[in-house]
Amino acid sequence: MSRPDNAVNEQHLQAPKPGDMWHERFCPYHIVLAVTERGLIVADKTKREGPCHYSFDLDSAKEITHEEHRNIVRYRTHDGFVADVVPERCLGAVEEWIAAGKKHIALAEAADAQLPVDADRELLELAAKAAGKGPVLEISGRDVILGPNSQMRLWRPLDDDGDALRLAVQLRIEIIYSGNSVRTVVRGSDGKIVDICECLDPRRAIVMAAAVIGRLLP
Repeated sequence: MSRPDNAVNEQHLQAPKPGDMWHERFCPYHIVLAVTERGLIVADKTKREGPCHYSFDLDSAKEITHEEHRNIVRYRTHDGFVADVVPERCLGAVEEWIAAGKKHIALAEAADAQLPVDADRELLELAAKAAGKGPVLEISGRDVILGPNSQMRLWRPLDDDGDALRLAVQLRIEIIYSGNSVRTVVRGSDGKIVDICECLDPRRAIVMAAAVIGRLLP
């Protein structure tokens, strides 16, 4: 990847082009798939393509406003860019997305998007597994009741800052604040990125990353 160039960053922030890839120190943020009247369509989630390779999940593409894009790639408290652009790096992904029908979540639909009913339970089960918590006696809503029966205790990483941060420290999950959202980075023992999770809620972003680790365990 090219070295950071704020002049190029500003140019592609003001006039984004399909294929632009934004990253922070080689940690991918998103790729631009299209520019619309209201903003731009980006793919910001990754998916596994093999044991050591990941690509952007084009099926989860979404439309964001130019203001949202600015808040993601620029610092909000001082001048400068938190992410850098590699111009038109991912044109192949753009062509693939177009050929597949340009599927994306429009701005009006994004506000109505909801998680599956069982999403919290699965995340909490996998996060507990990753952290070696247990035994898990019960999951009620977003509360996890840990055993044994003689010493039951409550674990609430989706709602309790302390539980979430202790989980992040224990599992060495990297936390990156990006605009209005939070990215959590999971790395393997070799230091390579295994997965990147993103959410507006920092606690959920941590639990999502922990769940990725839980899925990798036998």
